[in-house]
Amino acid sequence: MVRPLPQTPSITSGGTGVICNGQTRTISANAAGAATYNWSVSGSTNIVSGQGTNTLTYSSGGGNGAISVQGVNGCGTGSTLGAGGVWGGVPTANVTVQGVAPYGAVQVEAPSIIGTTSYNWYRDGSFLQSTSSNNALLSAGSCGVYHYIQVVLSNACGSSSISNGIEGGYTWYCARFNASTYPNPAQDVLNAEFDDVKDVDSVPELIKLYSEKSTVEVKTISVKEDYKNSKLQDGSKVQLNVQDLPRGIYFLHIIPNNESKEGIEVVRIILN
Repeated sequence: MVRPLPQTPSITSGGTGVICNGQTRTISANAAGAATYNWSVSGSTNIVSGQGTNTLTYSSGGGNGAISVQGVNGCGTGSTLGAGGVWGGVPTANVTVQGVAPYGAVQVEAPSIIGTTSYNWYRDGSFLQSTSSNNALLSAGSCGVYHYIQVVLSNACGSSSISNGIEGGYTWYCARFNASTYPNPAQDVLNAEFDDVKDVDSVPELIKLYSEKSTVEVKTISVKEDYKNSKLQDGSKVQLNVQDLPRGIYFLHIIPNNESKEGIEVVRIILN
């Protein structure tokens, strides 16, 4: 009679996740045909007791780890089940700045750590907002000034120390054309007004309006051509008729000269 290898285990009770310093947790598995069980741990996870049985007791020395298990019988060892990741203690906090948009928003990322329940974000030491995700789009602060983003991560064991401000440092350039857009939210007409218009080089090449739901512009105005033809309102203002557009969120792109190395300025617009 040929006996098969044990089937791949399944977890029947307990589990992995966050474990606080000084604590132990248990995890149990069942594999059809298994006589004993081979548990493996990695990272900071430690086996306390239960090796060879279907129930493992484990602890953590702090930080990242993982647990896996195999069923064993007289014919050999069955397939491995990755039982899950383990994080020991409070989370570790650091920040990566992924980019700064020219309209004053900074995209940041913190570590994605098992069991983290909240991320509290700070700019220059002052609280901005709390998120449940490790990614956030935050207000970048004043242009032309050095800023830094910090974060505090929390889980069932407590909260991390605030991250190092040096890791999250950035600056962003001031908008060349300094466009004022109003009213915002808008209904029928959207105005884009430029400060200190002296000549054709003081205005952008184009203005394009994009719907949040599309990559195709819904309105385009050649600002330089309108300036040359004296079509700007009061010599410095562009008016877009938005009465015919569906209500929702749009993005106004202010595009400099084609030869310019400056970035496109983007303003979020709401039509209601």
